[in-house]
Amino acid sequence: MDFTGEIARLLGEKTCIVAVGNSIRRDDGVGLYLAEEIEKCAGAERVDIVHAEDIIESYVFEIANRDCANVLIMDAVQTAGEPGTLVFGPMDELKTLVSNYSTHKLSLTLACKIWRERGKKAYLLGIEAADVDFGVGLTQTVKKSADAIKDIIIETLHSTRKEYVYEQ
Repeated sequence: MDFTGEIARLLGEKTCIVAVGNSIRRDDGVGLYLAEEIEKCAGAERVDIVHAEDIIESYVFEIANRDCANVLIMDAVQTAGEPGTLVFGPMDELKTLVSNYSTHKLSLTLACKIWRERGKKAYLLGIEAADVDFGVGLTQTVKKSADAIKDIIIETLHSTRKEYVYEQ
């Protein structure tokens, strides 16, 4: 899958970015880190971001009622992959991954079911965690990957905005 092209497609439509994680469990906070950085660099008016942290179930219906076609979940994952590895795709295609490796597996599965019933498509943008023990700050490897993804998303948001303006 062409990550950059698919992100551009998603962000060209109304998309709600949902940041999941726990910032005091090292790399588990990568989704929150990404959301904060995107808001700072892209501007709050360009993105619809929900900081769900580790209680996504509290935001499920609020997100379901938002005017958006897509939900992009940013979270840490733990698979057998190398730390910092990107996992991206539609949640329907990543059910096994989420069921086995997300630290928020039950909540994500149920949330996606509700969103799908409301006509929204859910996607996961996950980064392989190196350390989810208690502590503050991302590991170097995960932060490097997160910063690369952040730059792609911010560039995409800026270019998508330009295309929108030129089309009108």
